[in-house]
Amino acid sequence: MKKSLLLVLSVLLFACQENKAQQEQKEKAKENVEKAGQNLKSAAQNTGDYLAMQKDSVKAALQEQLDKVDKKMGDLKEDGAAKTADTKQKLQHWHDVLSRKIDDVQQSSGDKWEETKTGANLLLTKSNRAWDRIKQGIRETFSDQDSTKKDK
Repeated sequence: MKKSLLLVLSVLLFACQENKAQQEQKEKAKENVEKAGQNLKSAAQNTGDYLAMQKDSVKAALQEQLDKVDKKMGDLKEDGAAKTADTKQKLQHWHDVLSRKIDDVQQSSGDKWEETKTGANLLLTKSNRAWDRIKQGIRETFSDQDSTKKDK
């Protein structure tokens, strides 16, 4: 009987130790899951911060171009010349296009960001070329007007 009792106690002791080991494993797994969740939250926050920084950078570049257009529109005088009216129309077009793209950048979500950024960069390249052509047209318009005034 002592042997049976000793055997039963040994089995119970072994079973208790196994439960403790299983419990420790469960607690360790729970800690690992919690750490992984915290890491995931941190990565999501970092991704959101990075996206916000990129959006701000692209938006600033677009806004700079828009400010140039707005300033030149304000500088043009109401002289009724056909070239001046054409220039104003071109400036208004670029003002509208740049304003819409700034809104697109602001509203862009993470999954569409690369597409939006590519579109914004292409627009900046196009608008810079157009801006150079518009400035040249303005120079020509005003140099033509100055020479006409001198002739009179």
